[in-house]
Amino acid sequence: MNPTRRGRSPIHLPIWAGAFVVLICFAILALSGWQEWSTREAELKNAEVDVANLAESLTQHADDTFELIDNVLTGMVYQLEIDGSGPEAIARLQAFIDLRKPSLGRIRGLFIYDETGNWLATSETVSLKGLNNSDRDYFHRHAQSDDRRTLIGRPVKSRSGGQWIITASRRFNHPDGRFAGVALATVDVAYFAQVFKKFDIGQNGAVTLLNTDGIVLARSRDDGSYVGRDLSNTPLFSDRSRYPATAAFYFKSPLDGIQRLSFYKVSDHFPVMIVATKARDEVLAPWRKDAAHTNDVRRRLVVGHFRDWFLFRAAIARASGHGCGTRSQGSGLSPAGRGVQRHGDPHLEWTNAFITFRHRRPASSAGCLNSS
Repeated sequence: MNPTRRGRSPIHLPIWAGAFVVLICFAILALSGWQEWSTREAELKNAEVDVANLAESLTQHADDTFELIDNVLTGMVYQLEIDGSGPEAIARLQAFIDLRKPSLGRIRGLFIYDETGNWLATSETVSLKGLNNSDRDYFHRHAQSDDRRTLIGRPVKSRSGGQWIITASRRFNHPDGRFAGVALATVDVAYFAQVFKKFDIGQNGAVTLLNTDGIVLARSRDDGSYVGRDLSNTPLFSDRSRYPATAAFYFKSPLDGIQRLSFYKVSDHFPVMIVATKARDEVLAPWRKDAAHTNDVRRRLVVGHFRDWFLFRAAIARASGHGCGTRSQGSGLSPAGRGVQRHGDPHLEWTNAFITFRHRRPASSAGCLNSS
């Protein structure tokens, strides 16, 4: 065998071993990193499914509520347009409202206003004298538009009860088609908020009911500053044509500044939508905890590989420095080999075996003939 080539082997071996260690460590980091990222994406996808199901369910609940209101308003408007709004007709309508009052359920109140905004009938126990709602936004919109559909308006403070309410109203006409007044039904904002709070979506999760103009109608977490907020300048409302009627949506909440994972659904029947959200940090908290543990294990593994490589390189260097003729009689090991053996590290047993094999070469080999 070529002596020169034999003499280079101990020098090249640590280099190749180091390259192998680097390759193994890179493979470990790349594979585990890909696995961690896949797990993160799976966590987010599962959260999307959760809020999507919640948004679907609560949109159906909102549809049911407004459909009930629409049916009641349609009946009252029909009766007003048939019987008129004279004293006898209003007395009959008041009797009908009083009869329905115990079964209104989620409907807070019913109201009838004439063309000037004066109260004609209501389910509330209040004196109608001097009460006028002509200054309300829904009244102006009905007076100025001949649209006969139910209008879901901005939340307002009730003049009869003082609480925040959501208004739903319809216009009714005189026989000649002129504006005759407004029929109104209200739902407490607190009713929707209590329904939303029944669902566990995390400490910072939230469900919001909005109209399609971007006005907050109700929210599960509300300190009194959210209802009535105008979000029409946010991306979801400023350019509605860019977004489908139902989709997942990641955003920083303009209400509380929290990064959120959300799913929204626009009602198929009424101009309202539900946005169900989870705080992204809460969704990823379990993943981050597991990833931190995995990263610690990975770090220990990489450090262990490099430690073994450094020890192996040191052992090879010592063995090369002593040469063939320094082998102890009867031991079969060079001093470097015995040093490795005395080290007692189980990771170095294969290095010890390599050194033992090298120093037990036949005496007739080219490297040892020169020393003898």
